Amino acid sequence: MGSSEGLTGAEKAIQIASKDGSWVVLQNLHLSPDWIEGLEKLIESLQAHHSFRLFFTISLAASVPVTLLRTSRILTFERAAGIQSSMRQSLEGVSAFDMSKLPVERARLYYLLSWVHSIIVERLNFVPLGWSKTYAFNASDFESGLFVIDKWIDDESKNRTNISPSAIPWKALRTLIINTVYGGKIDISDDEIKTHPIVNRAFSKDAYSLGYELVEGESLSVVPEENDRESIFKWIDRLPERESPRWLGLEEDAEESMMKILSK
Repeated sequence: MGSSEGLTGAEKAIQIASKDGSWVVLQNLHLSPDWIEGLEKLIESLQAHHSFRLFFTISLAASVPVTLLRTSRILTFERAAGIQSSMRQSLEGVSAFDMSKLPVERARLYYLLSWVHSIIVERLNFVPLGWSKTYAFNASDFESGLFVIDKWIDDESKNRTNISPSAIPWKALRTLIINTVYGGKIDISDDEIKTHPIVNRAFSKDAYSLGYELVEGESLSVVPEENDRESIFKWIDRLPERESPRWLGLEEDAEESMMKILSK
């Protein structure tokens, strides 16, 4: 949802499914707030097949017509907040086999991406400070980033066991992650610029140096020396459950500032 093409496709899918009794899922309905009122009227106009079902996902902060809520069965899911939880969720979706694929430096790139993804997602809790507006960042973006890493590392390593950190195509990885993986969903230039320091700090050959801090001045953010899956998850477990906003590239008082914004 969120585009004119998406709305047209959604309406067509609902019309077809209501006749043949199939199911339709509309994701991120909050990205089309003006269309929600029309959805309610569309549903009321249907002479639907008894097997037809319509599901939709929507942000808890979104405005939904009361009558639409009353006719719906509601399931609420809130993802655990924090970099630690987000990184674990992302990397748990990566198999042990993939994490152990050669060259051995690949696994570190995976968890550097999970770090970047976690920061980008967690900043959504600080709109309009973290981002100017809410974007539909999700697990598919992380998966796209993994694909980018695999493509470039496979081409560069040529099946070798190791690859020198200086030989990793850092500029290409940074450019694709900023402009394509996440930038493809960002339509405000100031927000695109905000991704640069997040990605640049993590995707650097320095990330393979002993004692490198992903957050400057924070010893808990020092990149682990080991690259195996077990060691990476142990490192994640040592991260704070609730990090300072500074870890997200925000001011220390960002939470207080958000409370003031939300109280207005």
